Amino acid sequence: MSMSFGGFCIPSLTNLCATSEPSGRSVGRIQTWRASLCGSILLFVQDPQSEPPGTTRAVSPSSLAVALCVVTGTAVRLTCLPLSSPEGKPVWEAFFNVTSSVTGLPPRDNEGVPADWSLHAWPADHGAYVQWGRHAVQYGLLSLYTRPPDPRIKVRISSGEHWIHEGSGLVANYPPLSLALIALEGHVLRLLEPLTLPRDAQGRRSPPQFVANTIVARWVFQAPGVVFDGLLALAVMRLVRRLADERAARLAFMLTYLAPPFWLDSCWWGQTESWVLAPGVFMTEMLVRRRWTAAGLAWGVALGLKTQALLFAPVWGWVFFVERRSGTPASQPWRVVGGAATALLALNVLAAPFWMTSGPAWFMQSFVRNLLEEAPHTTLKAFNIWYLDLLWTLDTSVSATWAGLSKDAWGKVFLAGGLMCLARRVWRAGASSGAGTVVFAGAWLLAAVMLPTRVHERYVLLCLPFLIAAMGRLPALRWGVGGLIVVATLQVTVYHWLDVPADAWSLKLEADTRLVYRDALRQTPPEHRSALPATEEEAVALRYRNFVSAHRRYAPWEWAATLLALGASVQIFVVAGRGDRLGASARRVEDEQVIREVAGER
Repeated sequence: MSMSFGGFCIPSLTNLCATSEPSGRSVGRIQTWRASLCGSILLFVQDPQSEPPGTTRAVSPSSLAVALCVVTGTAVRLTCLPLSSPEGKPVWEAFFNVTSSVTGLPPRDNEGVPADWSLHAWPADHGAYVQWGRHAVQYGLLSLYTRPPDPRIKVRISSGEHWIHEGSGLVANYPPLSLALIALEGHVLRLLEPLTLPRDAQGRRSPPQFVANTIVARWVFQAPGVVFDGLLALAVMRLVRRLADERAARLAFMLTYLAPPFWLDSCWWGQTESWVLAPGVFMTEMLVRRRWTAAGLAWGVALGLKTQALLFAPVWGWVFFVERRSGTPASQPWRVVGGAATALLALNVLAAPFWMTSGPAWFMQSFVRNLLEEAPHTTLKAFNIWYLDLLWTLDTSVSATWAGLSKDAWGKVFLAGGLMCLARRVWRAGASSGAGTVVFAGAWLLAAVMLPTRVHERYVLLCLPFLIAAMGRLPALRWGVGGLIVVATLQVTVYHWLDVPADAWSLKLEADTRLVYRDALRQTPPEHRSALPATEEEAVALRYRNFVSAHRRYAPWEWAATLLALGASVQIFVVAGRGDRLGASARRVEDEQVIREVAGER
C-alpha cells in the first residue's frame, strides 16, 4: 500500500518497517521515524514522473543519500547561524582548544586574544540590514528609499560590549522585494528580541533595542538564506531533469546543497546571493521548457530581489536568437519577448507602492546607483583578470588608463567581447537545444565575473548553479566546476586566511597614512617634529615599503587562487565552446519531451 501526494508515490510506513524483523517497541519507533523522515524529504526531491501512479518501492540508496544530504546541509546551516555571532564564542573557544591539542597551533592570536572567527562574518553588512529593518519598523517600509536610516546602531562584539556602528548615511539600495523581506525580518526581531532581554524591576519586558550581531539577530536575518539555499538546490535538480537522468539530477541537488560556498555565503556571511539564484535557475528551467510567461515571472521576482538579476538579460537574448534562427514552425521568438515584458511588468507591480509614494526613487537607488556609483575599484577581492593587474600594480583605481582607455572601460570592452565570442562558440557547437541555453547561461555568468571591473569576491557564486546543471549534459565540465568551487570557497573565506591582501594599500592604507601624518604634524610641537618623516610623501613611501614587505608572504597564495580561477574558467569556456553533446539530437529529444507535456501524455 502506498501514499500519493501531488503525484508523488511514497511507500507506506507499514511496508517500510516490514523490511526489518520486529524486535520491540523501540525498534518500531526508530523504523517509523526513519521512514517518515525519508518519505517527507522524498516528497520534494523525487521525480513525480519517474514511476507510474500507484507504484510501491522501497527507499533506494540514492534516496537515502539525498535524505542524508538534506539533513547534513540543513544542520550545517543552522549551526552557522549562531556561530556567526560573537555570542557563539564559547563554542569557538572549545573548537580551537581541541584543534590546538591535535595540531599544536596556538588557539589565540598574536595579541593573546582567543581566536574568534565571527569577526569575519560581515558584522557591518549584517548591521546595515538590521538598520533597514529597524527603520521599516519605526517609519514604514515605503520610507526606505527616501529617508536615510539612523546610522547609529549597536553591534555586539567579542568583548561583550556594543560597538556603535555608524552607517553610510545613505538610503537603502536593494530592490523592493528584498526590502519587503528585510522589513519583515525587522518586525520579527522586534517581537523576539525582548524575549532574550532581562526584565526590569517590575517584571516587565524590555523594549526592543535592535542590537545587531546577536544570536537572535543572526537567526532572524539569515534564516531566509537557509530557505533560499534549499529552493536553489531544488531548482537545480529540476533543471538537470530536463537535461539528463534522475541520478544526475540528484547528484546535482546534493552538490549544490552541500557545496561550502553557498552555505558560507548565506548562513555565515549573511549575504543574499541565493535570493537571486533560486528564481534565476527556475527561470532558466522555464526557458528550457519554453514556458515564457512563467520564466518572465521568475525573472521579475529575481529583479525584485537583487540588482544582479540584470545579468540574466543576455540569456533571454540568447533564447530569442535561438528561437528566431531555428526556422521551425514551432519557433516562438516573439513570445520570448512577451516573457521578458512579463518580467518588467512583474517588477513594476512589486514596486508599485514605491512608485506611488516616492516616484522613481526605488529605481535610482537599487539600479542606477548600484550600477554606476558603487564600488569604484577594479576588483573587490574577486580572483579574476583584474586581480592579476592588482598583484602587479597594487592599485585598484578604475580610472587608471591603458592605451587611452580607463580600466573600467576596458572591463566593459572585455565583457562585451566575451559575450559575443561565447554566443558564437556555443552556437557553432550546435547548442540550439535547451542544454545549450543552460551552458550559455553558466559560461556567460562566469565571464561576467572574470572579465569586468567592480566585481565582489562572492559573485563567483552566480555562475556555479548553472554550471553544476550543465554538467548533466557535459560531464567534462566537472574539472572546471570543481576548481571554481574551490576558488569560491577561498573567496568567501578570504578574510580568514588573507591578513594582508594586495588591495589593502590602495583601498585604505595610503589614505590612512596621509591622515595620520597630517594629524601628527598638527599635534606635534615644532621642536619635536624631527622624529617624524620630513614630508608627507616620505611617510607614505616608508609605509608603502612596510606594506610590501608584509604582503610578500601572502602574495603566492593570491597568485595561486587567481591562476586556479582563470585556469578553471578557460577549461569551462573550451568545453562549452566544443559542446560534444549539445547537438541536434539533444534538441530533438527535448522537443519531443515538450510535445508530450503539451499533449498531456506525461
